[in-house]
Formats: sequence, structure tokens, C-alpha cells
Amino acid sequence: MSCTGDMHPWSLPSESCDSDHYRTLYRSMTAIPISVLEHTAQWTSEKAAEIQERFIRGEVNALSCSTTFELGVDVGELQAVVLRNMPPTTANYVQRAGRAGRRADSAALVLTYAQRRSHDLTRFHRPEKMVAGEVRAPRIPLDNERIDRRHAHSVALSAFFRYWFAVNGSLWSTAGDFFLPDDHGAIPATLVGQFLTPVPPEITQSLRNVLPTSVQDAIGVDSEAWVADLVDLLDKTRSEFQQDIDIYHRKRKEAFDAGKDGLVSRYGRILNNVTSRPLIGMLANRNVLPKYGFPVDTVELRLSFANSGAASELELSRDLTAAIYEYAPGAEVVAGGKLWQSAGVYRMPDRDLE
Repeated sequence: MSCTGDMHPWSLPSESCDSDHYRTLYRSMTAIPISVLEHTAQWTSEKAAEIQERFIRGEVNALSCSTTFELGVDVGELQAVVLRNMPPTTANYVQRAGRAGRRADSAALVLTYAQRRSHDLTRFHRPEKMVAGEVRAPRIPLDNERIDRRHAHSVALSAFFRYWFAVNGSLWSTAGDFFLPDDHGAIPATLVGQFLTPVPPEITQSLRNVLPTSVQDAIGVDSEAWVADLVDLLDKTRSEFQQDIDIYHRKRKEAFDAGKDGLVSRYGRILNNVTSRPLIGMLANRNVLPKYGFPVDTVELRLSFANSGAASELELSRDLTAAIYEYAPGAEVVAGGKLWQSAGVYRMPDRDLE
């Protein structure tokens, strides 16, 4: 209504004499379908590797990635990288933008969206500070007691696994193998305390070699006090795991008594998914072992109750500071191409709410 110009008829120039670059591209290029998948730490390692291979083969031509794609991933020549916000530092920008154009004979596009917040807008007005800024030398605090305690657990458990494999060839790769009774009624997880009483000298020496003196004193390497914490954590994890198994067995029996064959089959599949969960991933999510990103306290959104095949391929865990609102009852998160809604707070066995 406020335009004061005049309208004139316009016709599309013929393709042979059209001087507009973008119109020419639009009219001459062959459109291809876009297949997009997520590539995040929420997938199991097997599923993430499968998605990466499909991307390399061209079956998937766009990946929506978390920051886990920054390091240790080489998928060859990428044509474009799109960043949905301004990375926190130059090092992050270099890692993310560097996914594209890694071959000498290729050109690449890196597009960064600046959100309306102070950090993004500051770098938007002075992009050279991000693109060509200083990269600080990496720094890892070696005296974080909670992280170092989990490394002590990893040293002890690796020695425990090696010992039992050498003695009788035992391999416990899944949660069910480790936390449920074997054919002889023994529960492997309960053998850890026996193995560490007393702590084998080579384990104590390894801890002295890798842990700072301040941490050794704090967790009690010489007094072997750290063993009680590890055994207690394993016992709590086993109790939670057994509670899950008991719930599904009860539900399956109730479905069988009610003649609901479909539910019987469904609970059977869920039981199989729960018991076949990779042991290392479960121990990391229960704060027994260290994991990627050095989270101090992690919280898991349990998907074992979900009636979805994707539930068995996802491991949803967050640092406590993020989980306190992202996983609160009623909150929703997107993972594996699906929308998941938190249904409630898991009741810990023998730990009723006050």
C-alpha cells in the first residue's frame, strides 16, 4: 500500500540468454532428494557407526550433528557445513568448519548463523575474532577427584576382567551377563569386592602412577577406602537393574495370565533389550566409569519402557545441570527422529522419597 512505484509486465528470459546466476542454477541443476539423519552421542556406538557409513556411501546426504562430530571423525570430502549458532571459541569453530574442504582439490562452504545473544552478535560484527582468533592450548585438570575416582574404577575393573578371562575364559560384555546370576547362580558383579580384598599390588601401583598425590590421599589409595565406594556403586547399579528385570517379568506374567499375547511378546523384546545392553555404556551412565565429555554427574532418561525400536539404539544421558530440566517429568527431547516425553522420576530400590 505504501509503494509509490509502477508495475510493469515481466516475462522469464529464455534459459540460453538468462544472465541471472541463481536462476540459471535453479533451472539447470538436477534436484535430488535430501535424506537427513542425526549423528549424536545419544546413539549407541554401533548405530552411530552405521549412520556414518551410510553418509560416506551417499545413502544419507545430510547429517544433523552434535559437538561429538568435532573430533576424531573423518568422512572425506564435505561440501558444506552449517552451524546453527556461533561456536564458543575459535578452537570449536576450526574443528567444526574444518569438517569441510579437507581434500586439496575440493572447495567448501561454511555457513554460521548468529543468534540474538551477546556472544553471537559480538562475533558477527567482528568475524575475524572467531575465524582467525587465538586457539588456547588444551588444558585438562588432573586433580578432579570425582573424575579421577572413575579412572581408578576403570583400572580396577579392567584388571578384574583380565583376571577372570585368564582363569576360566569369562567374558561379560552385556549388563545381563554381569549383573544377573549365571548358570551356577553366581553374580559376576558381586565378585569385584572379593577380587579387590586386598587390592592386588599391581593395581595400587597403577593408581599411584596415574593419579595425583592429592587425589590418592582423598580417595584413600593407601587405605584402600576407594574400593568400598566402587563396590557400593556396583551394588546400587545391580539393584536398579534387577528391579527393572523384575518389573518386566511381572508385567509379562500379568499379560500372559490375561491372554494378551501381543503384550507378552512386547515385554519379552524389552527384557532382551535391557539385558543385552552393552555393559561399558551402562557403567559409564551410572557414574562408575569415565565417559566422553568428562561429565561429573550424569542422569539417564530411561527408554526401556518405550514401545519403539529406536529405544534399544539410543542412550540418552545428560549432565545433571542439563538433565534437571531437560528430563523433568513432562519435558520433551528429540532423539533418533522421534519425540520423547519424560513420564516421571525413577524410584530407586530401597530409597523411598521422604
